[in-house]
Amino acid sequence: MKKKSLFLLLFCSIFVQANIVRIGPYPGMTDTEEILQELAQTSTNITRIDCDLSQQIIQSANIGTTPFLTASPPFRITVPGQYCVTTEITVPANTNGIVIESNNIIIDLQDRGISGQTGSGIGILVNGVNRSNITIINGAIFNMGGNGIQMNNGGEQIIFENLRLCRNNIGISAFGLRNFLIRDCLISFNRNTGLVLNQFGVILNQNGLIQNVLSSFNQVNGILSSASSNVRFQTIDTSNNAGVGINELNGNRLSFESIQSNNNVQHGIFSNGLGNSFINCITNSNSGVGMWLNGNRITLKDCQSKANNLDGYRITGNNCDITNATSMNNLQIGFNISGNRQAYEECNANENNIGFRIANSSHCILTSLAKGNSTFGFLMLPSSTQCQIRSNTAVANGTVGFQNNTTTVNRIYSNFGSDNPPLPAVAANFVGVPNVVVSPSAVAAINFTANISN
Repeated sequence: MKKKSLFLLLFCSIFVQANIVRIGPYPGMTDTEEILQELAQTSTNITRIDCDLSQQIIQSANIGTTPFLTASPPFRITVPGQYCVTTEITVPANTNGIVIESNNIIIDLQDRGISGQTGSGIGILVNGVNRSNITIINGAIFNMGGNGIQMNNGGEQIIFENLRLCRNNIGISAFGLRNFLIRDCLISFNRNTGLVLNQFGVILNQNGLIQNVLSSFNQVNGILSSASSNVRFQTIDTSNNAGVGINELNGNRLSFESIQSNNNVQHGIFSNGLGNSFINCITNSNSGVGMWLNGNRITLKDCQSKANNLDGYRITGNNCDITNATSMNNLQIGFNISGNRQAYEECNANENNIGFRIANSSHCILTSLAKGNSTFGFLMLPSSTQCQIRSNTAVANGTVGFQNNTTTVNRIYSNFGSDNPPLPAVAANFVGVPNVVVSPSAVAAINFTANISN
């Protein structure tokens, strides 16, 4: 399949008039445990049958049937098969472009466009409950008065691939998808959110792969994912949206890999789902928080959050694991830590207002660096209790390297502070309760060593 660059925005401005032709049967795909691999295989091996309109009319006449062809939209597809668009489609006011009313459908736009006039409806509407084996590939849907693609009533074995969805209401609006693939899509300049995944009744969006998608310059969010499960977001760019880059609500076991979400008017990424993972994500220059993670059992690794107007990371859930994350040049806090039972290791907070701000219970911060922050390197609020702050370094912060405002039992040891003004340096390196080493037993206390300053 010929792939288009996600950044060729000029493809969002195609001119239009149309024919759609049914070009053959589409046998149903088998549901297996490796459905995503099967979907990907199917999507790249669709047979291109002859789409010549005259041949289709002759074939239809020979078997005594009416060819699938109407003078103008809406084009209704009611018979399973593979269909192709042979010229451009213009959709007038109060009309949808293509309406799918059957299972087992492939629509190949063949690099052509569906364009809406003022007051037009939906570009492609998947009608009916729990449609299965629906594939839409290779073209553009733009300037629709309604959504680009809309699938509100659930479906399984769904593929949307190599599409450009621009200047619609919502680019893709899908409810209750199972076993789905959204890949190689440009979703930009829409009047609402670029991509919306929502639940259909009690049916979640689940078992999906969203890969190589650019969703930018939308007037609300780049991606809104609500009540999704076991969905993988991979190589996604959700920058320059008027809302949140990725707004994830109430999902579980989602993975976000190689995400960029920069220059959004609100946050780069917001998530309050359960058991989600964030690997190699970048959230820079957002007007809100770079990454605000409010869910429990979060894993975050190898991420960067830089030059955001609020915090780099605001992590407010429980039982979270953060490794090798960098937070730089944020106007407020590098790592804003609340919730309970969070672990940080090999993290860097450089040139923020506060490096690490620690509240609540049972956090563990190990081998991390706070350098050049304008006030505190590590600030422990009075609510902090049963925290372990070990083998960290605070260098050249503007006020204090380590500030411990607690009177409760915390374990603060083997840390190093240097060049944190004002003089005397020792006072600036470690301020507050000097070094709480109380352990459950007196014997355990001998495992603690003093903090070091110079």
